[in-house]
Amino acid sequence: MSRLGQWAWVVAATMLAGLLAAPRLAISSCDVLECRAHRRAKLHCRDGNPACDLDATCDGVCTVALCRDLSASHDCAPCARLCQQPGFFIEYFLPVGKTRKEILYASSDAETRTRVTCRPGRRSQCPKRPACTLNLSGFVTETSGCRVRALDYGDGFFSFFPGDGWGFVDLTRVAPGVYRLDDGISNYNIGFTRQGIDFSAARAYPGERGHLEIEFAEFETSTTAFHNVHGTLTATLVGGGTSIDVRMEF
Repeated sequence: MSRLGQWAWVVAATMLAGLLAAPRLAISSCDVLECRAHRRAKLHCRDGNPACDLDATCDGVCTVALCRDLSASHDCAPCARLCQQPGFFIEYFLPVGKTRKEILYASSDAETRTRVTCRPGRRSQCPKRPACTLNLSGFVTETSGCRVRALDYGDGFFSFFPGDGWGFVDLTRVAPGVYRLDDGISNYNIGFTRQGIDFSAARAYPGERGHLEIEFAEFETSTTAFHNVHGTLTATLVGGGTSIDVRMEF
């Protein structure tokens, strides 16, 4: 199974388990030593706040992770909190102004009903995002803005997300340099739809469908699960008997 399957990078991920090792944040709903069978928790995150927004970027979306702290008894509802480092939790992308509800369980009889809200970032405090440019050529010619994400799973695995909804690239190292399949890239699957045709590039054992290469000029680690990266992605996506050449500068 790919790292994408384990992380479920979609707008709503569905993993749920206890996270005990991640750094505790001030954004928490209760004292875990106080045992109650049922709880309600209202949590919020401000767009761009690195204490809860994992990409630490003012981009109109809070990338949040909801964790639970368990007591020694399964009869006690867990404490909910927004956590910062990767681990076992529910992770999702929450647009500014939106609220998401989740239920955290310790057992079938002990639960915490949570509401997480994403608030607008303070623009005066938000760092300016580096420019990202996407150029398509071939079957489709297009130039647009973009954004990328580099995620640290905390267990030696990393993934690079080239664009919103494109897919994933699993990395085996994090350092400046050129990355190709089986040389820094262990697996990948990216794609999009243009003019009703699905274009994609992916690992297709024992080779590739299409082609992908990334050159990282800079790889800056951060205090959150997401790191700042700068470089160039080039790829050939195939579909419908034709292809699209991709160049992304980020």
